[in-house]
Amino acid sequence: MGTKADGAKARAEGRLSDVHDSVEKHFADRRAAVAEHKAERDLKKAERRADDAEQDPADAIALVLYVLDQAEYAVADAVLARADADDLAASHPGTTG
Repeated sequence: MGTKADGAKARAEGRLSDVHDSVEKHFADRRAAVAEHKAERDLKKAERRADDAEQDPADAIALVLYVLDQAEYAVADAVLARADADDLAASHPGTTG
């Protein structure tokens, strides 16, 4: 009868080992899924940061172009103002500014 008990014990240990392996595989799969999800989130976050970082110089360039355009208008206004002042000074020779 010892051999029957030994066989039953071996089968039970085998089933227990199978259950243990199945549970371990399940948790390993879950850990892998969580790690993959985290990597995807990290990738999306990194892509958003890169997009933002790429937009910053584009915004700065747009600002510089706007300021340069405004500076050109200011130069033109200054040239016209100086021409007006010179014309007025020429028409009134006895006055000084």
